[in-house]
Amino acid sequence: MESHYRWQIRTFWFAALWLIVAVAFVLTLVGVPLGFGILIAVTVWLIYRIARGWLRLVDKQPMPN
Repeated sequence: MESHYRWQIRTFWFAALWLIVAVAFVLTLVGVPLGFGILIAVTVWLIYRIARGWLRLVDKQPMPN
């Protein structure tokens, strides 16, 4: 379970960091397309991380480091 908690914590902090970067781009109005691109990429990445973690948890396998 420890590896799954670490996986969740890393997912949260990396997503938070990239969301802050994306919002900064959107708010400056200079990088609006880039900001929305980052938001889409973060969303896809979060779906992947959640699905991968869930599947390994159901199979009772630890998460890789």
